Parts: sequence; structure tokens; C-alpha cells
Amino acid sequence: TWTRVAPRLDDYADGWARVSRGLCEAQQQATRSDLVVEHGRACLERSRAALDALAEALEQPGAQTIDRAVTAAASLPEPARCEDAELLLAELRPPDAAIADAVAEQRERLSRARALEDAGRFDDAEAIADAVLVRAEALRYAPLRAEALLRRGTTRLWAGRGEAADEDLGEASFLAIQTDHEAVAAEAAARRIYVRGELRGRPAEAAIELPWAEALVGRVGDPRLRALLLNNAGAVKVRSGDGPGGLALLQQALELDRSILPPGHPDIALALANVGRVERDLGHGESAVITLRQAATAIETALGPRHPYRAMVATMLGSVAIDVGRYAEAEVELDLADSIEREAQGAPMPRYFVLRAQGELALRRRQWSRAREAFEAALALAEPQVGAEHPMLADARFGLAHAELAQGRIDDAVEHTRAALERLELALGGSHPNVISGLVQLGRRQLEAGRVEDARATFERARELAAAAEPVDAAGIAWIDCWQGRSWLASEEPGRAEPLLRGCVEALPEGEPRRVEAMVALAAALRLGGDPSGAVDCLARAEARLSRWRAADDPELAWARFRLAQARYEAAGDGAARGKARQSASDSYAQVVVDPGWSAEASEARTWLDGIASGEPPSG
Repeated sequence: TWTRVAPRLDDYADGWARVSRGLCEAQQQATRSDLVVEHGRACLERSRAALDALAEALEQPGAQTIDRAVTAAASLPEPARCEDAELLLAELRPPDAAIADAVAEQRERLSRARALEDAGRFDDAEAIADAVLVRAEALRYAPLRAEALLRRGTTRLWAGRGEAADEDLGEASFLAIQTDHEAVAAEAAARRIYVRGELRGRPAEAAIELPWAEALVGRVGDPRLRALLLNNAGAVKVRSGDGPGGLALLQQALELDRSILPPGHPDIALALANVGRVERDLGHGESAVITLRQAATAIETALGPRHPYRAMVATMLGSVAIDVGRYAEAEVELDLADSIEREAQGAPMPRYFVLRAQGELALRRRQWSRAREAFEAALALAEPQVGAEHPMLADARFGLAHAELAQGRIDDAVEHTRAALERLELALGGSHPNVISGLVQLGRRQLEAGRVEDARATFERARELAAAAEPVDAAGIAWIDCWQGRSWLASEEPGRAEPLLRGCVEALPEGEPRRVEAMVALAAALRLGGDPSGAVDCLARAEARLSRWRAADDPELAWARFRLAQARYEAAGDGAARGKARQSASDSYAQVVVDPGWSAEASEARTWLDGIASGEPPSG
């Protein structure tokens, strides 16, 4: 860590000295007004106080300070701002001479608090902000009080104390507006958007305040504040169910960060991670993998390969690698994330997301016991931290129910899925996108349990809610239709299944992993409906896409190839073609049978192959 921090601190000190010399020369040569020089010197004193505070924090670092050291160094207030006449003159005018020195001293203390906050010393930073608040009251200088509230509110934000941060930032913004302290009002409003939308889980309230925050930030004209607001507004859009709108804002924030920050700045890496996470949530799997790999490289360059932020991105990258079937890459990334989180021994919640993703990977690999262990460990870790009713726990509960069903605990699986959905509805409301996704989970468990009519009703409810949502998620509706089509397949009604499944294939974008699942289901409907040639076309396209994503010995890829061989056998017009298809089916069976998680499919394949050998007509 020190090898990355030291050059930044040296460069910072050099920049500070250069600006200081420039101000002295400007005063001697009368090239700048006395007011600009006065403001510039006060700005430099605040910068020096921040540098001193960070240096002191690094002398006796705790684990959190070490983790945040490079970010803290990169976040020191730029000395170059202290020679920008336009920025300096836009600052709030100094108070009456009688208290000017006292106010300047307190502002230096707040600069120290900011540096300690950036270094992860939240208690120390909050103590300084508290003391400045007391002094501001004694001085009866409201702008200083607004600055102290902003500092304390931001410290509480980073410490995860949402309600307290909300109160401080709200008061800071209103007080700053009353005293024409525009920069403080804008920053407090921008940060409060994040607190309300993310920490407090109230995206609707945050969305109401967005136009006000945008107006304040627009008046200040600071591109760093603009990037902060774009990031926070993007998060609110995503939380509110407008994923595409949120992604657009996060991409704007990334481009703005790239235009105003040096290439190795940690904020660029974090902006990449934000974009990749939302790309993943929107089903843009391949784009998300590329973006998150860039984020991982940027973090390793800026912060080191064992930094907690690398664990965060590893968790995201592992999750999206699962979605696109890159299971080996997912395992490597998630093991790395788990190793870093265990080593750091920091806040427990980041490891919840690692465990949840490891559970999902085990589900995809049909390692049911391992999946249950991961989900149970995730819930045991998270429930004491956020409470049993928090909506973020729903995915782990849905995953646990999936594993239960696969192990034969059918009634438990369905009821546990229903209970998780009810908690989600209570927390988010019945029309929230996460609730709609939860309904699809319930319908899937019902369908897998053989409760076809129940599943069909659940999918219908999910579709009605999705169609009424604003904005309409066309891909989400298509996915619901895919599962409804599968419900008709379960009833052996291919005529009702085919149009739903075909519509799903056409609606989902190229490269979307779910599109492959829809193709396989459509092929099943075509085979059942007596169109083996159409099934061959669907399965050939599905197999081609899977082969780009999966390892050569992947059982799902082998099963897709078996289905393709079946369809080719049925569509074959001569014995030679049938013999070739039969051999391909036999080879694929040999790959499927070695994986215990695919025993049901292996049994089906063996029955089909035996039927071919005995001269019985193939079916299934």
C-alpha cells in the first residue's frame, strides 16, 4: 500500500509548494487581486491540514485505514483549485473580521476531518465535526455550521448510519441554501440522494428530491459534484426499476470521471464497477464481463490485487460470469473475493454477497448440498446485520428453496419461496420489479414440483404486473412468457407453448444467456409438435452459443448436443444420417452421465439410446 501512497503524497506536496510560490509571486507582482490571494492562501491552509491529518492517520494505521489509504490520498483537495481565480471568487465571502481567523481555523479542522473520513477513521472524523458544530454555534456563523453538518453527515454515510446521515445532510443543505453557501448545499443534496435511495431503501423519496439536487449542482458547475450526482441518481433510477435509465446516468458519470481525473484514479475503477453491475442486472452479460474485467484491472493498478475493492469487483464479475456460463472464471473470482474478505476481517456484509454468489454457482453446477451450505451461511451472516425482513435477503432465500426442491424437499421449497416472496412484497410493494422476479421464482418452483396450474396462475400474475409497470421491461415480460410456455409444455400442449417461446426468443437480445434457454425450450415444443427440422435449427443455434461460453466438458453443453442429436435423428431422411446422429447422441451421453447432478437427464438419454438399439420408436 505504501508504495502506491507515497508517490501520490510526494506529488501532492510538490503541487502544494508550486501553488504557494505562485500566490507569493502574484502578490509581489500585483498580478492578482488581494482577495484572490487571500482566498488562495486560506484554500492552501485547508489543503495542508488535510495532508497533515492523512499523514498522521497513516503513522498508526488500522486495517480500514490501510484499505482506504490510496483512495484517501487520491481524494485530497487538489492544490490547483487554490490558484483558480473563478473558483476562489465563487466561494462564500469571509465572515466579519472579528471571527475570520476563528472560522478559518475551524475550516482547517473540517479539512482534517475529511482526510480522516477518507482514511476510514470515521469516529475520529465525526468527533472533529461535532467539535466544529459546537464552535460554530458559539461563533453564530451559520455557513460554518452547514459545513460541519455536511462533514458529519458524509462521515455517517460512509459508516452506514443512514438515518443519522439523512438528518445531517438535509439540515446542511437547507441551512446552506439560507446562507447562499451553494457548494455545500449542492454536495449535501447530492449525497442525500444516495442515503435515501440506497442506505435507507427509499428510492421513491430520493427520486422526488432529484430535480432539486440537480438544480443545486447545476448552479455550482463543479464537474466532480456533477459526477457524484450522476452516480447517485443512476443508483436511484436502478432502485426504482428503471435499469436502462440508471445505466445511462452511470455511463455519463464514468465518462465525466475519465475526463476530469487522472487515468489511475480509484474513482474511475469504481465507476466502471457501477456500470458493470447494472449491465449485469439488465442481462447484458458479455458487456458486463468486459466492463468488470476493466474495473478489476483498474483497481489492481490503483489499489493493489488484495484490496477490498478488488473483492467487491470479483464478486460482481463472478456473478456475471455465472450468468453467461463462464463457471471456471466465476469460481476463480469468487474464491479470490472470499479470500480477501476473510483476510480483511472487516464489515461482514460484503461476504454475504460472495456466499450468495457461491451458492448460485453451486446451483448451476447442480451441487445441491454445497448450494444449501452457501445460502444458509449467507443468511446466518446477514440477518443479524440488516434484520430478517430486509429485501436484499430474498435472493439467498430463493436460492435455498431451489436447492431444497432439487434434494426432494418439494413442499418445503414451495412454501419457503412463497414466504420469501411475501417478505419482499411487504418491504417493496406488490408491483416492484424485484417482486415480479420473485413471482417468477415461485412459479418455477411450482412448475418443478408438478403444480402446473398453480405455476400458470403465478406466471400470469407476474406478467400482468410487468405489463403495467413504468417503464415496461420488454425482456422481462418475454422471460415470463418463456416460463408460461414451459408450463404448457409440461401439459404437452405444444400449440400453446410455441408462440410464447418463439416470442421470447425474438424479444431477448443476441448474447443474452436466457435466450439460449428459450431456444432449447422452443425446440422441445417444435419436436413435440412434429417439427424436428425446426427443432434442429433452434438447437443448433443454442449449441453454437453455448459452445462459445462453456468449457468443452460442460454437462449443460453436452445435454444440448444430445438434444440436437435427437432432433437430427428424427429429421434424418436416410440411415447414414441417423447413424451419425445416434453416434453424436451416444458421445454426448458419455459426457452427461459422469456428472451426478445430471443423473435424471442421463437416465432419459440412456432410455432413448436403448430404445434406438432395440428398434423401438424414439420419443421424448
